[in-house]
Amino acid sequence: MAGETPEVPSPDAIVRELVTAGFPAPPGAFGLEPLRRNPERLDLGNRLCFRVKAGGLSLAHLTVGRDLADLAARTRAFAEACPDLSCKPLLWHRAGGWDFLGTEFFDGEPLDSLLRAGRITLPEAMARAGAVQARLDLTSRPSTLEAVAAELGRFFSDIRESPLFGRNDLQFLEEAVFPSLRDGALSGPWRTRWTNGDFVPANVLVDPQGNTRLVDLEFAARTHFFCEDRWRWKAFAALSPAGLELPTWGPLPPVQPWLEAYSILRQLVLSHRINSAGPAAAVAEHFGSRLVAVAAGMDGGRRIPSFLKLLSAGDERRGRASVPIQGTAQVFWSSGGPHNERDSAKVAYTFGREANLRFELGLHHGPLSLRLDPCDCIGLLDLSWIRVHADGQLLLELYGRDGVQLAGGLVPVPGPHSATLLSLGDDPILLLPRIDAGPGGRGIVLEASLRFSRRMLEFPGLGTVGPGGNSR
Repeated sequence: MAGETPEVPSPDAIVRELVTAGFPAPPGAFGLEPLRRNPERLDLGNRLCFRVKAGGLSLAHLTVGRDLADLAARTRAFAEACPDLSCKPLLWHRAGGWDFLGTEFFDGEPLDSLLRAGRITLPEAMARAGAVQARLDLTSRPSTLEAVAAELGRFFSDIRESPLFGRNDLQFLEEAVFPSLRDGALSGPWRTRWTNGDFVPANVLVDPQGNTRLVDLEFAARTHFFCEDRWRWKAFAALSPAGLELPTWGPLPPVQPWLEAYSILRQLVLSHRINSAGPAAAVAEHFGSRLVAVAAGMDGGRRIPSFLKLLSAGDERRGRASVPIQGTAQVFWSSGGPHNERDSAKVAYTFGREANLRFELGLHHGPLSLRLDPCDCIGLLDLSWIRVHADGQLLLELYGRDGVQLAGGLVPVPGPHSATLLSLGDDPILLLPRIDAGPGGRGIVLEASLRFSRRMLEFPGLGTVGPGGNSR
């Protein structure tokens, strides 16, 4: 029937097509060994990968799928730019609605696997990663303001056209993110360089002879935003702290806030495009919150709009179900000196709902210094009131953020009467006015009413991601 997806070819059919395409091996002399792919890919059912073998030798890495022309073009272009880092193309063939892309098979292992197995040290792994970056830097070329503006414009268009973002999301991006991103990208100097588009330890392979290849070229490109390599390594390397910062090579400076915002947005769009709903939602949950925090820090927060408060709306207003997420608030007290964990109390509560918290501080007398850490992650906090009492006597009553000191990790959302605060990390701190418990020991109780929302962007497009299938 017209419009139906062609049936996935069998191994025998694939071998016949290889022979037809003139694969450099005698007919019947080679076989296929299936290679595992990430099960969360949406294209898992219509893209297959094999090791082509003959006589115990690995002849090629073969990808069979639909619409592989873009991957084939990126593979060829990267091989021309970095022949000593790439697995060179060997075959490109189309038949029966399917594409066949064969490349050199590199019998190496990823850096992270070698580290876990103890066959390479962290300094050796970092030296390998740095050497790859140094080789990529050799492809660096001067560019122009017009060229970087054009690439950035295409990137913004891709975001605006993505079904992932809703109206409020786009308003936030247009007002609070895009201006700073544009200022940073256009500030120069302007250069382009090749990258594989996903520079992480799993994509740097090393063979027993010490040769290195860079794989996963699905998003390989010559780009003005090659410094994203440093962000991706730090975000996805899963190494010890000493291994999260790439060695500084050539034009790869530390990641600036605008570049982190660019990298997060690219990650959100790509994850939504290629992954099944579960991983895409997890990426949106984690990086969406981080994007708001980065936006708060760009330009000193001058561009954070007052409508951020809208983005803290509860899940019941999003038209889709979500799993409640638990968080923890903590109160510290001290009669003198710094606060410490010994003199503290914790209370768990559910994000996205109004929470009335009660902390039993025990018996105290005299002056008391109080600290409230209202949450333990990035998100938006609506603070209704705080009360401190002892044996029925009210000692302190505060409404909104009036009377509290933002001592760290919290930024007020603009608005003359806003009681909303943006938590920038996992240790936001509110310092309360000192209280006097009196001369005799009395039981002190602190109560607070608040609402904390971890998911600040709506991402309505997550409801359109189908079930499926290389999580980026």
